[in-house]
Amino acid sequence: MNPTLRVLLSSSLAISTYFDPLHRKDSNNSKRRHLQPMASPKGTILLTGANGGLGCGTVSKIISTPELAQYHGVYIVRDSSVAAALKSTLKKAPTSHSYEILSLELSLLANVRDFVRGFSTRAAERDIPPVRALILNAGYNDLRQQSLTHEGFDTSFVANYLGHWLLTMMLLQTMDRENGRIVVLGSNSYDVNHPVHKLNGHYEDEKWKTFFRDENIDTIAKGTWSSNKDDLPRRAGVRRYGVAKIKSSADVLRAAFETSPELRGKYLNGSEPQEVVPEAADIQKRAMVWRDSVKYAQLTEQDTTLVNWT
Repeated sequence: MNPTLRVLLSSSLAISTYFDPLHRKDSNNSKRRHLQPMASPKGTILLTGANGGLGCGTVSKIISTPELAQYHGVYIVRDSSVAAALKSTLKKAPTSHSYEILSLELSLLANVRDFVRGFSTRAAERDIPPVRALILNAGYNDLRQQSLTHEGFDTSFVANYLGHWLLTMMLLQTMDRENGRIVVLGSNSYDVNHPVHKLNGHYEDEKWKTFFRDENIDTIAKGTWSSNKDDLPRRAGVRRYGVAKIKSSADVLRAAFETSPELRGKYLNGSEPQEVVPEAADIQKRAMVWRDSVKYAQLTEQDTTLVNWT
């Protein structure tokens, strides 16, 4: 039986969280704080890419929305010792809001595993409330120098897709089992027929209009598909970003907190339901991506609470 991971996809907007000046600094440069008993948050909002433009916009919305302000915020950045934009945004947060800024390098699978182990331990000890919304917002665009991780994967592929995939699989045990929601933010750069590409020419050549041509996704994972040797770094990088983001778009707040069952497992463009592109809807190719993701991330039954996925 093939697993169905219910994901919602998005491209713009925001969410909210809350701040308490009490925090401690861990050895990994992450700022953490213990929840005060009186706080009693409704749950946790975990947001990756919190220091970017959309991430800060999401945080800004969170701290200004009373309903969302009742959730504990976990803001994920590459390096919490800097994250200047996020910290500037959080200066406007009410002191009643609890939050923490944690470091995570999504392009390194070992780092993802270490992060989840620590997070899961705290969740099990009820130091962190169950995750109500897991918002996968972080993005990486390799427009100049193409790079590989020390694990041999294309950095764009891991940072945009595989790192988030492993993070999700391993965090399932920490989620609110009744109302938990996963939101994946995407980009129209994955849609080879989008009107914008008629202007920039990223997919003008027919050979770039099909992402998956082989029996596996090794060429994408290892960065040999649309490499900088094939084209100008700017165009090649956009295509690598697009294939890693072949997941799509939707309004973050509505996707994360709207309780209507009609939103579950949907592909949205803003707030409007939309069909995925044919290649993303191809059942065999979806199964191939799942199979290779399990292999690349070396996922085991001990890593996730998901069932019927092997």
